[in-house]
Amino acid sequence: MKKIAFLCAILMAPVAAHAQSMPAWKSYTQTGNPANIVPSAGTTDSVAAWIAKKVDTSSGTSTNQALTTPAITGGTSTGQTLNSATVNAVSLSMSGTSLPLNDSSGNQIGTLGNTGNLSLVGWASTYRRIIPDSLKTAADGNDDAPSIQRALNILATDNQLGGEIVFLPRVYNINSPITQTNQGVWRCVHGHMTTGGAWGDATQRYGGTWFNIGSSFIGGTASPITISGGAAIGTVIDGCAFFEIQPASTNPAAGQSSYSWAPSAYPFVIDMESVQGDVTITNTLWRGITKGMYSDFSGRLNIDHVKADFYDVGIEIHHSYDVDRINDVQEWGFNSSPYDVIYYKTQHGYLIRLFRADTPFIDKIFSINMFTALEFDTDAAGTSASGASEAGGAPTKVQIGNLTCDGSIHCIVNNASGATFKADIIDYQGANNTQSAFTAFDGSAIEMAASGYGQVDKIFSQAVGESVIHMFGSGCSYVSVGSVIMDETGAAAGASGYLNDSNTCTATSFAAYNELYLAVPPIRAMASPPSTWTPSTANRHLYWPSPVAQE
Repeated sequence: MKKIAFLCAILMAPVAAHAQSMPAWKSYTQTGNPANIVPSAGTTDSVAAWIAKKVDTSSGTSTNQALTTPAITGGTSTGQTLNSATVNAVSLSMSGTSLPLNDSSGNQIGTLGNTGNLSLVGWASTYRRIIPDSLKTAADGNDDAPSIQRALNILATDNQLGGEIVFLPRVYNINSPITQTNQGVWRCVHGHMTTGGAWGDATQRYGGTWFNIGSSFIGGTASPITISGGAAIGTVIDGCAFFEIQPASTNPAAGQSSYSWAPSAYPFVIDMESVQGDVTITNTLWRGITKGMYSDFSGRLNIDHVKADFYDVGIEIHHSYDVDRINDVQEWGFNSSPYDVIYYKTQHGYLIRLFRADTPFIDKIFSINMFTALEFDTDAAGTSASGASEAGGAPTKVQIGNLTCDGSIHCIVNNASGATFKADIIDYQGANNTQSAFTAFDGSAIEMAASGYGQVDKIFSQAVGESVIHMFGSGCSYVSVGSVIMDETGAAAGASGYLNDSNTCTATSFAAYNELYLAVPPIRAMASPPSTWTPSTANRHLYWPSPVAQE
């Protein structure tokens, strides 16, 4: 009995530097109570049961222990191997060494250095997803551009082959320029609402990732986003939405001859300089944007699935020698369409402007309330941003699929001598939507302001105020059309009913006269059509074959 009591007293002594659970034993030698005598075994409170729970120590250190579901609060754990562990930490501090990170197969995929920098190795280093929000500093203030630039700098300086910049579903404020010089993917969250939100309220944008272009860019020439240099080949911008805070409309009544609203003088949102190939911009939304995308000396540009409300220019391409593709673009009043805004766009709005562009492919274009959906212009020879020589000239061999223009003055305008194009379907409606009654603009489906050559399969037109095809350049042009249907049954005020109009021109390599050839006779549905198909016979030829009845 005394021997057991003596052992009990020893076990009650505290173990220094270890916070372990202790039995609630009392010493029989002190209490004289037989109930306090501790049995050697056989109960959960026996000496044997508690010895099994003890931890051996040496100089305050416990080694080679198997810990089952431990809870470590505070202090330091050194040299531990944690298997299938869940670690909740406010911070992980490194001191004097580095921490290797292994995958489930034991292969090292990274190292956390003693300065807190994370370096990826092996397969993990070949595919990166960087969230710029994690790189934001207090000094950035309300500007998200510096953190985005830091993310892009990581892609540009570590000798890797790009990666993804992953954006969250929120509004990013862009108040300073961003430059991308290496391949990288801008991965935004889709799901933007194309309508809704106050005209000038940056916070009322719904769903997905938005970029708010700050007022600091107004009046300047530097774009908020510049993609530059040959190493940026393969850049992708996917699922992003852009907006600018514009002057408020006065919401005037319809029927006025002119209106005074104008957008703020923002530069192009995205500027692509000397990339020389394969930039893709897809699944984007542009609400209330003065100028959208600009490309110079950067062929093989791919622009796809665009919803937009552009005021001055949507897409402008210069010095492109290698097959750009523009597909599925819808220009609509997504930012609202008061009459003064509609008026400005019909006088100044160009959805797509092509300067020197060789064999671009353009398809599934819908444009409403613009001056023109597509314009051809001449590039001067020059030097690119990378120092390369740039040949000038006109757009040639432009391949057009389906082009629909509603409430616009023109569908195609050619200002570039020597331009050539082919189109499958042109659907043109020239109603002036700022008027209270159905009224036609003084417009045309195809405006040949300079000499050129065009082939069109089908043209359908309504509310034509000038003529379906208007040729008035100083040099002569040639246009051939498979079939033309002129539908003026809606009786638009000012509709001319003319198929073609032209002026005196100088012979060119295209034609000695302004010549329009149709494969079949045109159809004109109009209550009181003019007696001729053209108001003038000056230096022009208009031909189609006479039908022959077949048995």
